[in-house]
Amino acid sequence: MIKGKISIGKTSSNGENATPIKIELRDTDAVIEFAIIYLSLENYAQVITGLSHVECDIEVRDLDKVGKVRQQDILVIEMPQETDWKKQKEIAYEIAKAKCPEGWIASSYFNSQNSFFKKDGKEYAQTQIVRWVEKPTT
Repeated sequence: MIKGKISIGKTSSNGENATPIKIELRDTDAVIEFAIIYLSLENYAQVITGLSHVECDIEVRDLDKVGKVRQQDILVIEMPQETDWKKQKEIAYEIAKAKCPEGWIASSYFNSQNSFFKKDGKEYAQTQIVRWVEKPTT
């Protein structure tokens, strides 16, 4: 059994084929939404009033991570000298992917004020890296 969270909300889409109710299932330890259920208002009303096996659309993702534990760390990389600031995020991400330890995934997010910094006359970038591992047995 896994610990999880459930959210029920209204979708923002109002198109002709829109399904206005969205239910998200989240694995708390893996920190992922692995199932999103879309329902019409009519079908949602049927579910909450006790009808079984009501029609819905289900988006499933990241099932390989369900039941695992998300770990995160920071990867600091040295940037090439004279990097064009317009391309620094793109260059930093390419270097981060290349330098990322095996089994980890580097984030492409380099928009925080701490993403780029100087130390000892050199330019550096840092980003978050994540991986999912089996839960330890107790």
